[in-house]
Amino acid sequence: MMDVHDYSDVLPGNLLRVWTPTASCARRVGGVLMGGTAVAVHLRRRVSEDLEVMTLRSFSGSAVEEQLRETVNSVEPIEVSDSMFHRFVDGVKVDVFRALPTNGVAPEQMRWICPGTRISGMEIGSIPDLMASNSTESCIERSYGTTSTLPNWTVPADAASKLAWVTIAGGLATTIHRRYSSGLSGYSRAQARCRPTLTTKHAASLP
Repeated sequence: MMDVHDYSDVLPGNLLRVWTPTASCARRVGGVLMGGTAVAVHLRRRVSEDLEVMTLRSFSGSAVEEQLRETVNSVEPIEVSDSMFHRFVDGVKVDVFRALPTNGVAPEQMRWICPGTRISGMEIGSIPDLMASNSTESCIERSYGTTSTLPNWTVPADAASKLAWVTIAGGLATTIHRRYSSGLSGYSRAQARCRPTLTTKHAASLP
């Protein structure tokens, strides 16, 4: 199993200390780490200081709080409700939440696009699943900027020049859609948001 301490270049010490208890709660509710910290783990380009765990099923926010209080020093209130836990845990902002309905698709009808990577007991959202999340594009843009060169692993070399006009998020989305969508059964409308928004002219110019 991969060790979260190997990512200390992008994950500060206080976040590392609450990683294991948060991972235990994530497993209990079927949650996957999403948002900026998941992006930081994949891209290794920026420090991230909070934990956002998303699940597709209902859970009790109070039960998550009770479990965390057994293993951490402090849990400071922000918001706790059905399918929502939003608090500071030993000074680290921790969000555990259920996915919202999207394009008429309820969370229970959704599924994860690809398996994630498990690090010290926490499942990290895959790049395709991160790109299908509304909150992830801004995280990627903060990491690379809209005019930066696309990371080598996102786009085939012969496509890089033709994708120069695409944002980092758009470039990732283009590649992800090509790499993963054709082999997926039950590819839902909600997950199809990872497809890039391109004009017909631009799409026709792509290899």
